[in-house]
Amino acid sequence: MVEIGALRKTCIPSGLLALILAACTSASESVNTGGPVTTAGSTSTLGAAQTSAGTGTSSDGVGPASGSMTTEGVTTQGTTTGTTTTSTTTTSVTTGDVTTGGADVMAGAGGGTASTGTAGGGSSSGGTTGIGGSGGSFEGKELFILIGQSNMSGMSPMPSEPWPINERVTFMVQFDCESLGQTAGEWLPAEPPLHGCQWATGGIGLSLADFFGAKLAEQWPDSKIGLIPNAIPGQLISIYLKQGGTEAPVPPGYANAYEMTVDRSRKAQEQGRIRAILMHQGESDDNQGMSDQWLERVATVVADLRADLNLGEEVPFLAGQIGPSQWQKHNAYVDQIPDYVPNSAVISAEGTAIHDIAHFDEASAKIMGERYVEKFLEMVPQP
Repeated sequence: MVEIGALRKTCIPSGLLALILAACTSASESVNTGGPVTTAGSTSTLGAAQTSAGTGTSSDGVGPASGSMTTEGVTTQGTTTGTTTTSTTTTSVTTGDVTTGGADVMAGAGGGTASTGTAGGGSSSGGTTGIGGSGGSFEGKELFILIGQSNMSGMSPMPSEPWPINERVTFMVQFDCESLGQTAGEWLPAEPPLHGCQWATGGIGLSLADFFGAKLAEQWPDSKIGLIPNAIPGQLISIYLKQGGTEAPVPPGYANAYEMTVDRSRKAQEQGRIRAILMHQGESDDNQGMSDQWLERVATVVADLRADLNLGEEVPFLAGQIGPSQWQKHNAYVDQIPDYVPNSAVISAEGTAIHDIAHFDEASAKIMGERYVEKFLEMVPQP
């Protein structure tokens, strides 16, 4: 800031000096600073499904089980600031300071020129995610965490036609899979089976998440979509509890499904920002007579994931109803999720069909995946 006295000591004509002072006064009165902005199955064939790592049945008798377990952690923090300054010439300044796994990145996803003096939000990819303002674009991946049972991991019949590859839609490999040439943790173009050959055998492996990624890419044609598979068939919701979670067949290197989900999601945040958590789960809890504890556990899982991934409640949680199976009565609990989890929504399974005792057929997997997209876009209408 130049002092008035200093200006008067220069050779600036008095008329020009008056204009400068008027402009400074106008700008100082029209500054509006925005603060941080945040956003960002069931049961298988009752032990009949085979896995590449072996055969078996989960502890609840519903779905295959195999694998082993470790622990690994990364601390990630992210802050965002979006500031818009307007004056008689309407200028706009947007800064986005993003910390991702120790690396500072300028994302520039928020803000934009605002002649009314309103401030758009910034964006982050390593911690709190931002929806962003009207200007700028986010260059990283728009990430989606996938959790649940077999209808999320993929137990629908594989498509009869080759899957149309979209290079903008990728997924993070969950298990090493020699037969598919996949290594856990690498990013590949998304195609079924998203959860690899660990569960997909005998012509099954298609998931509602395959259709979610494809449809969202159509709706967000300039965005990169990243899917983070963490679903495990035939398991209770308690496998995702941070404290006291039950054991599950997770990839080597993890102690439980919660650690797997958090670690994989943190690594994914190095390449983008998490926009939502998608879940399809509940049949096993109903099968074990544990539906009365299910809602509280779901709420705990979501709250812990949001906290440990620095997401905030602005990142939505979407859960799908169970299809027309013997466990469909659990939908009475699924429908109550918005009463327990802030910023959440339920995806209807009305009009769907199953191809076995529990799993959506190909057409219904498509219906569900696209309904997840429709609901997500109601909550987050733009990248």
